[in-house]
Formats: sequence, C-alpha cells, structure tokens
Amino acid sequence: MRLKDKGVLITGGASGIGRGMAMALAKEGAKIAIADMDAKAGAQTLEELRQFSPEAIFIEANLRETDKLASLVEKTVAAFGKLDVLINNAHASRQKTFIKNRREYAYLKEREGRSPVSRWEMNR
Repeated sequence: MRLKDKGVLITGGASGIGRGMAMALAKEGAKIAIADMDAKAGAQTLEELRQFSPEAIFIEANLRETDKLASLVEKTVAAFGKLDVLINNAHASRQKTFIKNRREYAYLKEREGRSPVSRWEMNR
C-alpha cells in the first residue's frame, strides 16, 4: 500500500476517469475525498469507495462557484487532518456543433480585421 493514509482530493471524482482514479488510489490505501456536482453519482461512488477507504467522503460542489473552492480543501483537511494530493480532474465544457464554432471563430477574426474563411464558407 504505497499511499497508506495519504489524504487525496479528486475533483470530478464521481464518474469516469475521476472515479477510476479514486478507486485505484483507495486500493493503494489513500483516504479519498471526491468532489462532484452530481450528488447521485457521488453517493454511489462513495459507497463503493468505502470498501477500500472507510473514511472516504463525498463533497457536492460546482467548481464554477469559485468563491467556494477553498471549502473543498477545508473539508478534506477536516476529515483527514491533511491534504497530500490534489487531482483536478473536473471540467466544464459547452458542447457546440462544428459549424457554430466555425462561424463564431470567423466572426471574431473578422472583427479583428482578419477573415480566415470566406463568407460563402461561413454560410454553407
């Protein structure tokens, strides 16, 4: 157990890659805190994590609320007495079609006086 008793905070830890990292690190003996905005997935992951890391905690958090980010560290330290590892796995993205992105890009470049694509190409 290479990570025995290390305090680990993983943002976006309720699903996907974050969940996989949480499970792997818990199996190595780490004390895991996962932060995620998906409360249902967080609760499910926490239940599984506690098989390997009985002290594991889930913190419901939206990382876009920057004024609340310090509380993630505070809650982790309160639970484990320390924070040894921070894995910033959470992300926020806006899904758009390629056409919309291309049009927005062309519009912005045109405002700068440079047009990377023709008007014909923009309106296809």
